[in-house]
Amino acid sequence: MKLQTSTAVHSPLTRETFIKRRELKENSLSLSVLLYAQMLITAALSLMNVASTASYLSLLFSLLPAALVYMLSSFAVKKGKTLTSPAAFLFALLFFSDMALNLFSLTEITGAYVLPKYPRMAICLPAALLTGLALTGKQQGSARRTSVFLILFFLGALAVCLFFAVPESDIGYLFPLLGYGETEILRGGICMTGSLWIAAALPYFTHAPGLRVKTALFPLIAVFVMTGVLLVCACLLPAPLFPGDWGFVLRLQLLMEMSPNTLTWSLMLISRMLLFLCAFASAGDFCCECLRKARKGRKANILLLAALSVPLSLLPFDKLLPFLSLALPLRFLIAFAGAVLPLFKKETP
Repeated sequence: MKLQTSTAVHSPLTRETFIKRRELKENSLSLSVLLYAQMLITAALSLMNVASTASYLSLLFSLLPAALVYMLSSFAVKKGKTLTSPAAFLFALLFFSDMALNLFSLTEITGAYVLPKYPRMAICLPAALLTGLALTGKQQGSARRTSVFLILFFLGALAVCLFFAVPESDIGYLFPLLGYGETEILRGGICMTGSLWIAAALPYFTHAPGLRVKTALFPLIAVFVMTGVLLVCACLLPAPLFPGDWGFVLRLQLLMEMSPNTLTWSLMLISRMLLFLCAFASAGDFCCECLRKARKGRKANILLLAALSVPLSLLPFDKLLPFLSLALPLRFLIAFAGAVLPLFKKETP
């Protein structure tokens, strides 16, 4: 007679708990990548030329409203609330805006440094459609698992960049410490809140009843990494060089080319292209999940969402800047509404 013992280590409940924890960790890491990409885009669009040497202070200031919406969503999750259909639709809209912004940034940087003679349509349309086709039919969360593997490359490229850049920095460039003053720091912080809207959605993708998950801190680490990048930029360039109508690519270059070293430039260029592409796919993955919840289980077409994000990338930066400067900060108000709506959801008996 063969005897078979069943231990808690191999029980179905333990296995399910392990898989759930892994999924929550992947969600948190993927949201960190997406958050970092959004902060980088916002910094290139408006933050650096608004707050100058104090741009890192503007980013730290924006943590206060981000913490507010995070606590609201966390409170709802602890009370057993789930995303209502209106809240899920709002978050889907915000994730779609991330898709469009990441594709726009990928198109800009590829067109400027890799394929300068190609039309914008030839860059953004294949990138969107190929990404959409790659995700079509895949299991939910496939894009998030990909972003997890790319995090080490991002951090490695950034470490190499800082290794060459920091010795060239000058602490004197940080003065005046308040840049253009408290008003501009506040203005820069308000602009950056549109990137930190993800704090409102974070608990719904990283928290689970009965599980101790500490990975919710990963997005906070992403914010501090971006703060350090802005601080290094302030030490490398004098304040008068920050403002100016240089266009998105040149502003983004300030955040990338911190050293004339060829290896640094190549790594940062490749890492930024992968970052925007990976963030585009992750945002689409989260957008589909939110739409599925908003439509009560009906799946969304990721290929259609990818195609709808193309038109923004076809417009030139100078025509987009006034619209983006106004629309991007409003995303925080939409996220605040998304964090509040589940609190009014009635408990089902």
